[in-house]
Amino acid sequence: MKIYASLAALTGLASAIDVNLRRGPHADERFLDVEPLDLDDLSSDSSLSMASSAKGGESKSSEQGSKGSKTKSAKTTELDAVVVGSGLAGLIAARDMEAAGLEVQVLEAQDYVGGRMVRKELSPTQSVDFGGQWVGRTHSLLQELTDELNLTRFPAPSTSPSTTFIEGGVAGNFSTIFAIPGFNVPGFISDGQACRGAFQAVFDMIPPDTYPFEEAIAENETLRELDGITVAAFVDGIDFETDLGRVFCTGAAGYGNSRTAGPYPGEPETVSMLAWAFTNKNSPIQSEYPEEQLIEGAAGQIPPILAGRLSRPVRLSDPVTRISQMLVGDEIQATVHTQAGKKYMAKNVVVATSPYISGLISYDPPVSWERHQLNQHKPMGTVAKILLQYEERFWGMNDGGLATGIEDGMLSICIDATDQRSEKGIYVCLI
Repeated sequence: MKIYASLAALTGLASAIDVNLRRGPHADERFLDVEPLDLDDLSSDSSLSMASSAKGGESKSSEQGSKGSKTKSAKTTELDAVVVGSGLAGLIAARDMEAAGLEVQVLEAQDYVGGRMVRKELSPTQSVDFGGQWVGRTHSLLQELTDELNLTRFPAPSTSPSTTFIEGGVAGNFSTIFAIPGFNVPGFISDGQACRGAFQAVFDMIPPDTYPFEEAIAENETLRELDGITVAAFVDGIDFETDLGRVFCTGAAGYGNSRTAGPYPGEPETVSMLAWAFTNKNSPIQSEYPEEQLIEGAAGQIPPILAGRLSRPVRLSDPVTRISQMLVGDEIQATVHTQAGKKYMAKNVVVATSPYISGLISYDPPVSWERHQLNQHKPMGTVAKILLQYEERFWGMNDGGLATGIEDGMLSICIDATDQRSEKGIYVCLI
């Protein structure tokens, strides 16, 4: 058996906030206007856009300008747009801008493309993802992308009703799980019902589709209370008959697993109850089947394919250090500076990195206080992903997968992620 370990921040493949920087009513004033990135505006409207994305991959870089680019000096290149970060969000942004007729350069700090979307090939029929890997039932954009790239999706083994659960050395399935000694504790079922009822009551009071921002929170005492406590603190207010019920409720948080899902994976002591409730109200984990499918060859093959289709090769191993903007005539011109001393001038810049990484870049003029708040209070998830490789799938090809539950009081998820073409066995644990 071989073991691979990775820290995976499972924050979604391409969640984004676009912040366009435009000229204010006076020549020396600028203001932030939060709105969707409009490709129709990009050729004529100077903007700075920031997107949060899942990062990882491999590609080749080149310092040579493509046909049509304007070179101002040996180290300065003029373009229509620059994308900072070659994760999925950055590569999709670059692809869409090129399709709109813009000349785009993607800059990447690492020596590979894709950020956390990295794969390792174990055999011609089995690869593993160190980052995000599943395709959910409602992940329509990712489904369209895999179809466009001619990638094959298949049902994840762990979604089968015949999945085997193992706890304390005893095996069972969905219909016999409570026969397992670890789960057969008097009061445990009623604890589960109390947990789910308490969380569901909160989910039901959250307004649909619109996050309750400061104005709504200020006017609603209940929302203010939820905004001030964590998932763990909310669980402490529920009466349980068993310690097992409390452990399960703390980890499962009513629906799903707050350690491995939700707005940002993390320990229940760090996850906002308001954010968790909003997520479950508008994107319920149980009903949207987020781990329904896997991709033959792994999801990590997507970024290199996208990078290979761009007109200009992604420039690797050259972190962006500063983005400055100045008024040139009636337009705002941005200059992107890299660690290697390169300069890229463009009317449009898309910063497609995590909030934390984008906060390491110096901006002139500075970004708004709202953006600084986002950088400070949108932490990356802290989920450890353990990949176990077996030479053969000893639990059988027709068992529907293998899953484990509580081990020594710690709630973990370990499930089958074997490629449907492979004879090997791949076991994925998220802790």
